[in-house]
Amino acid sequence: MRLYGQRGHSACRLPGEPGFYKNDGLNVITGVKAQSMCNVANKEPPLRGDAREFPKELRGAPQSNSQSSFPVSRAQAVRKQFEESSYAVLTEFLREDVAQRLARELEELDRADGFQPDAEELPVPCYTSGVQDGWELVGPPHLRRFLRFCSGFQAESPHGRLGRGLSDVAGELFASETFLRWLKACTGLDPKNDGRPQVRRFRPGLDYTVAARGAQDTDEADLDAILCFAMGSEGEASTAAMEAWASEEVGGFECYLAADEEDETVEAQARYNFCFPYVHSRAAMSLLPSEDEVRDLGNIAEAARLLRLPPTLWEAFCEQVGNPGTDLRVLAALPAHVVVQGIGQAQLAGNGLSAVEAAHVGLMWRVARFKMYLLKGGPIENFVDVDPWEPNSNGPAQGQVPAPAGKSNGLKEKVLKMSNLLDQTDDSELMPPDMLTVSAWNQRYLQLMGDMPNEEEEPTDAQMAALDKRVNQMGHVFRVAALSLDICSLAALLGYEKLIERLTVQWPRNWDLIAHADDKARAERLERIRRNLVMDLKEGRQIPSDFKEEKPWSVCFRLLAQDEGYWSEQVRHPATAWLASGGRGIPMASAEALAAAHFPGLVEGHDIEATGGGERDDRRRQANRDKRVAKRKRQQAEREELQRLRSAPSSSKGGGGTSKGKGKGSGRDQAGDEICFSWAKDSGPCMSEPSTGRASSASAAHGADAEVPERVQKCLDEARDFSQYKLLRRFRFVHLFSGPRDVLAEELKAQCEAEGLGIDVESYDKLIDSSHDLVKSEPFETILNKSKNQDYDGGHAGFPCSSFSRARLNSSGEGPGPVRSGLEIYGLASNDRRQQAEADRGTVLAVRSTMVVAEIVTSQRKRAVPTVGTLENPPGSDTKEEGPAWELPELKEFEEKLNATTALFNTCAYQAKEKYKWFKPGRMTGCLAELSTLTRKCTCPSWVKHQALVGKHLTAKAAEYPQELAKAYAKLVVKAFKVTMQMEWWRHQLRMKSEEVSAAQKNWIASKMKKQLPPVTMVDLSSSKRAWLADDVENDKGPTEGPSKKRRKEQENQHFVGGMRNPAKAVSRLTKLAEAGRDVRRLWTRFVKDNPKVIETAESYGSENCELDPEALECWRKEIESFLKVKEFEDIILKEPGRFVSPLNSKLWKGWRKFSGDPERDLVQWIREGAPLGMAEDIPYCGIFPMTDEELPEVEGMPDIEAQLGAENYKSFKEEPEHAMHEIERYLKKGFCMEVDEMDLRRQFPTGTISKLALILKEKEDGSIKRRIIIDLLRSGGNSRCKIRERIVLPRVQDVMDSLKYLREQRFSVMLRAQREEWPDADQCQDIELVSADLADAYCHLAVAERELGNCVTPSMHPGKYLVFTAMLFGFRGAPLIMGRFASMLARMLQALIPPDEMQSQLYMDDPLWMMQGPKWRRQENLALILYMCGALGVKLQFKKGFRGLDAVWIGTRMELRLAEEVLVLSIPPKMMNEVTKTLTGWNNKGMVPVREVRAVTGKLSWICGIITRARWCVNILYAVITQTLKDVSLEEERAKRRDDTRPKPHMVAVHRMELPRQWFLAMFEKPDKFAVRREPLYAVHPTFALITDASPQGVGAILADIDKGSKQLVPLEALEIPVTEDIAKWMGIEWKAPSGQGPLEAWAVLMALKKWKHRLRGCSILIRSDSVVALATIRKTAAPSPVLNWIGAELALRAEELQLGRFSAQHIPGSWNQEADWLSRPHERGELPERLKGVPLRQFPKSSLMTSALAPPGASEALRWGQTSKVVSTAFDEL
Repeated sequence: MRLYGQRGHSACRLPGEPGFYKNDGLNVITGVKAQSMCNVANKEPPLRGDAREFPKELRGAPQSNSQSSFPVSRAQAVRKQFEESSYAVLTEFLREDVAQRLARELEELDRADGFQPDAEELPVPCYTSGVQDGWELVGPPHLRRFLRFCSGFQAESPHGRLGRGLSDVAGELFASETFLRWLKACTGLDPKNDGRPQVRRFRPGLDYTVAARGAQDTDEADLDAILCFAMGSEGEASTAAMEAWASEEVGGFECYLAADEEDETVEAQARYNFCFPYVHSRAAMSLLPSEDEVRDLGNIAEAARLLRLPPTLWEAFCEQVGNPGTDLRVLAALPAHVVVQGIGQAQLAGNGLSAVEAAHVGLMWRVARFKMYLLKGGPIENFVDVDPWEPNSNGPAQGQVPAPAGKSNGLKEKVLKMSNLLDQTDDSELMPPDMLTVSAWNQRYLQLMGDMPNEEEEPTDAQMAALDKRVNQMGHVFRVAALSLDICSLAALLGYEKLIERLTVQWPRNWDLIAHADDKARAERLERIRRNLVMDLKEGRQIPSDFKEEKPWSVCFRLLAQDEGYWSEQVRHPATAWLASGGRGIPMASAEALAAAHFPGLVEGHDIEATGGGERDDRRRQANRDKRVAKRKRQQAEREELQRLRSAPSSSKGGGGTSKGKGKGSGRDQAGDEICFSWAKDSGPCMSEPSTGRASSASAAHGADAEVPERVQKCLDEARDFSQYKLLRRFRFVHLFSGPRDVLAEELKAQCEAEGLGIDVESYDKLIDSSHDLVKSEPFETILNKSKNQDYDGGHAGFPCSSFSRARLNSSGEGPGPVRSGLEIYGLASNDRRQQAEADRGTVLAVRSTMVVAEIVTSQRKRAVPTVGTLENPPGSDTKEEGPAWELPELKEFEEKLNATTALFNTCAYQAKEKYKWFKPGRMTGCLAELSTLTRKCTCPSWVKHQALVGKHLTAKAAEYPQELAKAYAKLVVKAFKVTMQMEWWRHQLRMKSEEVSAAQKNWIASKMKKQLPPVTMVDLSSSKRAWLADDVENDKGPTEGPSKKRRKEQENQHFVGGMRNPAKAVSRLTKLAEAGRDVRRLWTRFVKDNPKVIETAESYGSENCELDPEALECWRKEIESFLKVKEFEDIILKEPGRFVSPLNSKLWKGWRKFSGDPERDLVQWIREGAPLGMAEDIPYCGIFPMTDEELPEVEGMPDIEAQLGAENYKSFKEEPEHAMHEIERYLKKGFCMEVDEMDLRRQFPTGTISKLALILKEKEDGSIKRRIIIDLLRSGGNSRCKIRERIVLPRVQDVMDSLKYLREQRFSVMLRAQREEWPDADQCQDIELVSADLADAYCHLAVAERELGNCVTPSMHPGKYLVFTAMLFGFRGAPLIMGRFASMLARMLQALIPPDEMQSQLYMDDPLWMMQGPKWRRQENLALILYMCGALGVKLQFKKGFRGLDAVWIGTRMELRLAEEVLVLSIPPKMMNEVTKTLTGWNNKGMVPVREVRAVTGKLSWICGIITRARWCVNILYAVITQTLKDVSLEEERAKRRDDTRPKPHMVAVHRMELPRQWFLAMFEKPDKFAVRREPLYAVHPTFALITDASPQGVGAILADIDKGSKQLVPLEALEIPVTEDIAKWMGIEWKAPSGQGPLEAWAVLMALKKWKHRLRGCSILIRSDSVVALATIRKTAAPSPVLNWIGAELALRAEELQLGRFSAQHIPGSWNQEADWLSRPHERGELPERLKGVPLRQFPKSSLMTSALAPPGASEALRWGQTSKVVSTAFDEL
């Protein structure tokens, strides 16, 4: 039993101080009111009475009816201790039988709730343990947490019995009048029981309370009587428990302090703010670990283990504040508000942290601070544990020891009064700030302003401290009160506090405005918001979904924080105005300014007299009078100084004759230049009367020599003074694409009228007048000439954004598609004529708008006046893939050359008064002062829905500028016009009457001149110049006309999600999926720590003994299913006997899709019910892949099975019955198919398709046989009825190279992460390995839908039997699409699990390739995650076929990674090369071979040439031979009659027709390491030189140019011209001077340029520009269909090998641009030498070398036919 006497409030005592003692874990507490008794020490205890009045539970109470009394001696001892210390402890207070019963019940409850007091290391039970049967959890967690029993609960349970037993003890004990008299004798206080005993339970390691100030405001004393239980086991365990209890390392603490006296300082009171927890019994611990435990901590990981902090919780916190690694110092250095903010923003499994989780993370930070304090060597009793959620919880710096409590030097510390400093009505006190705080304030001001404030403006340290308390601390007090009273949520208050903090940071010199706005908001604005919401609710209007009328303040605070209009009016606008005025006077809101105008003395002087009087009030009034006198003297001095600067005599005389408020003091702008304030009032220094006479000269610094338009000069000459000039001068503004209603013109006129300015606005738009089409020469030429002639003072153009719109990138296929992209900004290569015309129109309008605005800005700079010229268009996406207008080179140059500024805004930010808002983003770029102030982002509340701009009506409506935006823009324009008018007038005065212009006026003009930029000349972007731009030299660019199916498909591939090809790009577009992957990755990290054996699977990957650990796999499956909250399906799918069941885990796939938001909608259903094949059931479309261009077949119905009975399999199946039966039995065993007889087939599947089976046998490298069964639905007609709506997108080898390049670029980010997280083996971060895998029975992962089974029937090996394939099989036309959808979702999932800079992947149906980067242990951890994730999903991988290393074979390509050289070497797998060599060698002694054999080997060679691209010309010859042979089948009989061998050979090919490619490939395969390899660098290679070529029927021309990256221009170095004679044409095999020879000559020009400049081009990458599509195609493929072009392609390939050239970048330019090369190619019809070729050396080719080549051209001999002889082959390889 413990007794406490307290007066005023409760506080805490530290260990070692009087009154400190240990507390138990379970207690019964009651508050007993008492009245103080005078001289209680001299009175005898008034204890009389018999023992029957004592509660029977007390020790010493009678066990029968015998009389007995409570020991009076004990009461006297207790009273003595209580008088000395105000507390007393009574041990063994209850009877032994009662105490043992309660102890036994408590111990049973501990074990039942998961508390194991005998364990060496305590487990962390659930936070809700024991919350049942009347016990409720009490919070909030930042102040307290324990269980409290509700006395009215009557259930019979262990928890209920314990609670009722304790309640009975408390009720009988504290209701006893005898016991209360005995308490009076012990304490000297007169007890008055309040009748509210509480039963509380503190669970080990979970519960605590935080010491807090009491709520007593009277002088009465409180007597707290607390009955506590400290339970312990019997015997040795009991002894150990007592020793632990005595060590003070377990248990809790209760402390009380005497009430503070009125003269105690805040600093002394602050020492009482310590936190001590209540915890329970034997193995319990305080809120912080013990000193020894903290001293033993070495890093964050050890601290997390000590506190049992879940890793996922810690990682979620680190995601917000950054990862401190393992260093506790970094964690301890975080400010408390950063910790609170990070916890508030942390997300765990998509949700915010609970209060318990937040407290757990906060405890980690407190332990880190404790550790740092111990390292400093400070006394443990002086450590201050800071609660980050408490106000002013930053606490002392680490290692700083606060002054010990209770020590004083005998002098009262100085305190400050708020009434003397800030608010006369505030009688609170505060401590003076310390020197460090004052220094921090001064440094902040110095950093912001660049210099210390003026002496008269600098506040005192005391004033700063008072403002700090008012603005910052009062907000925290309000937050605590609001949370304690449950007024609103913590999130709403934190959002409001963040707003106040942001305003304080933005306007540090305007704290008074912020404080006033805060007070007004909480006093008035909140209630108005609540009232409006209630009215909207009753009227049925839209309100926030979480608004509740009975508890409205959370929503009100959130809306108040989002009320930009209120805070702009109350803070931002007056603060901006105050700063603009030089920081003089008092910043006031508009309402205060209005009040000050009517009551001048109310605000300016602050002369409101306070009541009360006294010496202090006299001093205050005298100080105010002194300030007023000083202010008047300062104003008088400024007026006298201004009069001295004026050129005209002043009307005021003396110092005191002028009245207050008249005349303005001189001021300076931010540049330190003098500002004229009086120009608009026709008075002041700018308004001196001009006199006759002309100045002899004008200073250039004043712009006296600037150009003046004739219309302006006329007004200047006619004006007598400035006021007349304002009337005569009219500004001219041009607005292009204004719309039918020009809102901008309306606002410009309104603002100019308000300022007394005249303006004329010219609005141009086709909707106003159809003749306003700027694509036509008129009116564009007129507008452009007027701009050049300085007829406009400003201009704006918001050109159409239709062809630049991001909305065209829609994946649904609806609406117009894109006509341009970021890479093809002038138009897609796939555009047809209509699409290209649309793109060209958009380009012309954008460029012409830019030209007009650029001319206006240039003319203004020539006039040396402020510029007004802007462009507006949507900003585009971050990726720029849609090709926004700002990517046009013309607009880029406008922005760069003219030094333009930009404002980004959302339309809804300027629609505050509009009912319907549009999120539509906009960008305004140009030359206008303060244009960037128009930047605004969407701040609409979450409940506001933006209207979708769908349809022409809404789109056209959204094109009109919002009124608010137009007004803000107009104000900036008028501000610039005002400065322009002043500069024009005073320059005129300088020229005409220089001697009468004052020094102040000259300085003002000079200061404005400094801000005007000199005029610049825009580069001529005519068509002839565009050919020499070098802005994008790395990428191929096709022509702007003519459809290209391949390019169109590439564009479609980029717009759809996909997943098999470049899944990392797909994941980057799906942010929710990427976040889900990161969550699972964190879960895996924790799982690996607990199950390190999973890494063994990755270590042994690819070996014979590699397999998943079954136990670990099951644990991971349960872990991931729990994390994703996987649920069982509500329905049950019943299947017929023999039906195949997919091995995929449908529950987990569904959980992942729901958790990640993956766009695949149908896969889960396919796993459960079977996949459709597109014949009997359509395959649903969901936008994963592009749609096909094919028309879907129209099928009336399925054929009858009856008519198809009796079909037999193919010959290959019958001739190998053993192999066929082996494979069929394997299928039957795995359940992939079932065998039925003819009767069952008719009954189950009356309609469908019976298809034949074929068997393919292939010998493996180890000599074993690989078998594959193909079901032929092509000839059975099943595939013809299949409806396929999607086209799968597969990866290529080029994608692997791009992925490896990306990894190399991102290796530094991996190194930084390794350094930040202190990875082991961080020096291995640049290592990369290739990991390949193979899916076992890939297509058979999915079953066939029940309705499709009739189309999956084939004849069996047994007569009268049929096979029905219930699993998907290769051969179904719809199977690749189904497999592609499954594989793409799998690829997206696996890629999301691993950061893209650590892994890139490609998945070719069932062949994945993972490229992993990082240290070996990290790569193994990532690989293990992939393997176990696949295992949990049910994906069957063949681990023994897997491979990891620096080289791998993937989809028929051997890839070797050479990191030292930073190259990827591509070659042909030896197996494929040997097969082709064997076939080609076998043709040596054969005259003819079957066309089927030629076709087979050509297919393999075509694949090989995908790797070795410069051998494509050989494959073209083979394809030409095959095509011609098939065409000649009908003529073969007539040919046979003319031969000696008259037998027809319709499907045979003569070997001599293929001799050239045959010997070429044989020679290449003979030395594969030299010729059959391709080296691709893993870094960006930029072209060094450029070749610009052209040809005419009589000549070719070429220019060698250097690529200047600085100026982004091509610089011509040399030129080449070659006349084409008749001999050259004949030698090549083309017709001379004929248009048919134009294409070959264009390609030949490139070949001759390579030959001419081979010494310069050796080893370089080259940019080739030509106006010929044929030439560019030949260059890209080094092959062509026609013999002449194919020969040129072969020659190009040979030259590329000879010179070791890098990649060719082929770019098409229109013929009208290619003027210089065209001049070179026309020796017969030349005009004047182009300007760009002047001074460029002109070269010719030696005639002897013109008709030489490695391979003889087709025209060299009529009998040659280019490919019939093999003699040229050796010559070609000799050159190599």
